[in-house]
Amino acid sequence: MFITLAGFDNDDKLAVGQALNERLGLPFFHLNRELEKCYYSKYFEKLNYRRVFQELGLSNFQSFERQTLLSLSTQAPLLLVLGSATLMHEETRHILHDMALIVYIEIDAGELFARARSDGKPRFL
Repeated sequence: MFITLAGFDNDDKLAVGQALNERLGLPFFHLNRELEKCYYSKYFEKLNYRRVFQELGLSNFQSFERQTLLSLSTQAPLLLVLGSATLMHEETRHILHDMALIVYIEIDAGELFARARSDGKPRFL
């Protein structure tokens, strides 16, 4: 069984995950970091998850993300922070529904927007 934390970028999933990790003592992973490691293992190129997305394109990225997620399933129980778009893909949602407790981290929209623009422009630009 996984405990997964889902939500938008800049919503404190990582901080919540770290606090839960201290209390529960479960192995703790961030799906984006694990995806980067898997990409490096397969292609021998160190890229952050945004660059991996650019290299693979949406469909291949989602497939690679699912493969990464399934590779982590052998290490359950664990605590996993999801990427902000992980739940956008139906097949991934079904996989997680079958093996995870999904906790959605909510944040006020105004605060989220302020965090995303903290350096004057959205992080994705």
